[in-house]
Amino acid sequence: AGHTEAALQVGIARLREGDRRGAERHLRCAAGGGSAEAAYRLGALLDRRDHRDVVLGEAVTGRTECEEWYERAADLGHRRAQVRVGMLASARGDVVAAARWYREAAEAGSRNGAFNLGLLLAREGSEPEALLWWTRAADAGHGRAALRLALLHARRGELAEGRKWCDRAVQLGPEEVAERAGRLREALQQELTA
Repeated sequence: AGHTEAALQVGIARLREGDRRGAERHLRCAAGGGSAEAAYRLGALLDRRDHRDVVLGEAVTGRTECEEWYERAADLGHRRAQVRVGMLASARGDVVAAARWYREAAEAGSRNGAFNLGLLLAREGSEPEALLWWTRAADAGHGRAALRLALLHARRGELAEGRKWCDRAVQLGPEEVAERAGRLREALQQELTA
C-alpha cells in the first residue's frame, strides 16, 4: 500500500510539473496497485490525450483505454469516476449504463451524479424522479440543479416554489446560472404580483 500511495503522489507531482510521461508511468503503477484515485487521474490524463486523437465528427463507439481506467476507479467507489463513466456511456447512447453509474455516484453523495441522473431521467420521461435527484443535488449546492427545479416549477405554474429555487440558483451560481435564474426570478415575481 505504501508503494502505491508513493507512486500516486509522485504521479500527481509530475502532472503539476507538466511531465505527462512521468505522470502516466507513476499513475499506471499506482492504479495497477489498486488506487482508485490513481486510476481516475490516469483516466483523465488519457482522456485528454484521446480527445486530441479523435478525428472531428468521428463517432466514438468502442471503449477507450481512458474509459477502462475510469471504470476501474468507478468500480472501486470513486464518485467522480462514476460520473465520468456515466457521461461516456451516455455519449455512446448507453442510457442504462449511464443511469447505473450516475445513480451509484448520486447515492454515494455526488451532487454531479444526482444532477446528471436527473437530466437523464427527465429526458427519458421520468420527471418526478428527476425532480427528486435535482432536489438532492441542489440541496448539496449544485446551482444548475436549482435552476432546473426553478424552471420545472415555473412550467407547472408553481410560481412561489419556482422563485424559491431561483433564489437558491442565484446564490449557488456559477455566474451564467445566476444570471438566468435572476431573469427567471424577475419574470416569476411579475407573475406573482400581476
